Amino acid sequence: MNWTSHDAGQSNQKTAVESIDGLEAVPDEELEWCDARTVTAIYPEAVDIDGAGQVPADVPVEIKSCQLWYRNQRGRIYFRQKQHQRLVDANAWYLFEVYLPTEGFPVVAKIFVPAEKVDELLGAWTPRPDRHGETGYQQRSWRLFIDPEDVDERCPNCDERLFDPTNPVPIGSEDSHTCNVSCAMGALIADEAVDRPTDSDSESAVEVFDGP
Repeated sequence: MNWTSHDAGQSNQKTAVESIDGLEAVPDEELEWCDARTVTAIYPEAVDIDGAGQVPADVPVEIKSCQLWYRNQRGRIYFRQKQHQRLVDANAWYLFEVYLPTEGFPVVAKIFVPAEKVDELLGAWTPRPDRHGETGYQQRSWRLFIDPEDVDERCPNCDERLFDPTNPVPIGSEDSHTCNVSCAMGALIADEAVDRPTDSDSESAVEVFDGP
């Protein structure tokens, strides 16, 4: 399977809009700084929501996704300062999704978080330009927003963990305590995760390690 992070992001955005009642896509011609909006309130019975309550109706939603892990570290979510500030000013929400880098990009965890809450959790913005020439961006592990205890990090084929934070060895090595050596599904996942090009803000490679 030949794919990029942009492919995964687009696929997961489409799936989210189709599968979550009350969420509809927003064309770039209408609003280029968010992916969707709520047409009705979304309740925690349907999808995890940070804190108590609900996602209100008629609010912008930015959908961001990242791999479960990347080079034996938990995947990271890419934020741009200008876009993030617009989301905060609009009382928007983020929908974060964590996926496996396999056929169909199956999502293993997702959560709605208010942009204002995300703003409190983010760190300093880097002053150097990104690949698009835009200054002010940062990358954060998905664990900042989703409790790893709530994520199924096991291989769907052999039921062993795909990521072991107590054993930070290269994926697929003989010393790895994962299924990647013996399991065909694990081997496929490992192969797809190696040096995967990243060309959109839906996911980025690991830049700085800040723990599992």
